[in-house]
Amino acid sequence: MRIILFLFILANLISCDDGDFEVPSFEFDTTVNTCGTYVLYRTNSNQTEALIIQLNEEEISQEEGAVAIAITTNNCNYRIFDDRIGADYFCSDVPPVQPIVVKNWTAMAGENNFITIDSSVLYDEDGITIIGYNHQIILNNLVLESEGESIIIESYDYGSFNTYL
Repeated sequence: MRIILFLFILANLISCDDGDFEVPSFEFDTTVNTCGTYVLYRTNSNQTEALIIQLNEEEISQEEGAVAIAITTNNCNYRIFDDRIGADYFCSDVPPVQPIVVKNWTAMAGENNFITIDSSVLYDEDGITIIGYNHQIILNNLVLESEGESIIIESYDYGSFNTYL
């Protein structure tokens, strides 16, 4: 009986392995960085994680009001890197080989998964002349998947960025 109990305990100890799962922090600096007008990204404080949104010219409105854009596998990613990314990482014509992407989470399309961009007017110092727009971004029902794992966020205030005329 002792041998069976010993084998049972030993089997349980051997089978319990948490693995190397890295829990994403999802805590980013408040600044929304841009590369050109259409690639937006936020990084964490040590710049080894990034939440990236890729938009196109039609999706960034140059008028006041809100628009909703469907989240797809092509316009939103969350990446974990093995080292710090530089300021030019997302702006390179040819993506750099370093740092290496350790984990790439891809957004999933869904019926209620969308990006809200609420644009408001920016005025010159005179308060009359329009010089551009501020775009406030909210990610709604964001579902990120990687290798069978999921991150689900009901509403995420991505932040804002400006475009100028």
